[in-house]
Amino acid sequence: MLAIAGGKGGTGKTTTALGLATVLGAARDRASGRTAAAREQASGRTGAIGRGVLVVDADVDVPDLHAMAGVAREPTVLEDPDGLAVPDRPGVRVAPAPPAAATSAFRDRLRALAALDDEVARGRRHTRRVLVDAPCGAGPDAALPMAVADAVLLVTRPTVAAVRDTAKTAAMARALDTPLAAVAVVESTADRPPAENPSTADRPPTESPSTPHRSLSDVFDVDDVVRVPAVDDDPLEDGAHAASMRRLRRSVYPGQTPF
Repeated sequence: MLAIAGGKGGTGKTTTALGLATVLGAARDRASGRTAAAREQASGRTGAIGRGVLVVDADVDVPDLHAMAGVAREPTVLEDPDGLAVPDRPGVRVAPAPPAAATSAFRDRLRALAALDDEVARGRRHTRRVLVDAPCGAGPDAALPMAVADAVLLVTRPTVAAVRDTAKTAAMARALDTPLAAVAVVESTADRPPAENPSTADRPPTESPSTPHRSLSDVFDVDDVVRVPAVDDDPLEDGAHAASMRRLRRSVYPGQTPF
């Protein structure tokens, strides 16, 4: 189980969760060699938890993963832990967040999903990956997904305020003894310089204008920092964004086939 977390809202955390799930779903299709007909059949209810990529929305106060994925708000992860098939994203399912009043039941559900994920992983072949879109901040709701996950993917903007807030999230993950897998630095069109040099456009953001004396790898004490470029249109339909998600997949699951 991978928790996708950040220090504040508006960093692109939910988009990153769905983008990473998309490339993982595509990798599963390639690994299994499924035909278009098989993918279409798999996009419906299989009745078998543990296949494909499941993305769980853990933000009970401001749930938005279902809207971005184009699925219904209900049933939530409490009623249907298998999730809902995401249109046009083979192998990807989304489990919407439950009501805020169901915190205790949601805690138990996340722990059950993590335990099942561990059971699947003990076999030498993964049949499912579980991603949890965690709430931003450093409160108990944000801590819960990180506490049950195997690793944390941090998502931040390349600004002083965002990096500082995300560093607090990183400290919380370490306090919970959950390792950091990587950091995704999500740019926006507002971050673009007046004339970006094409020769440096794909260079990883090891240095940021917001942190001139320390690399982001040093700030977060991680090996992998992946730049997610600014795009003008829907990032989930953009080739450059998809390429950054593939780089992120290789950082999060280094040296292994996702399925």
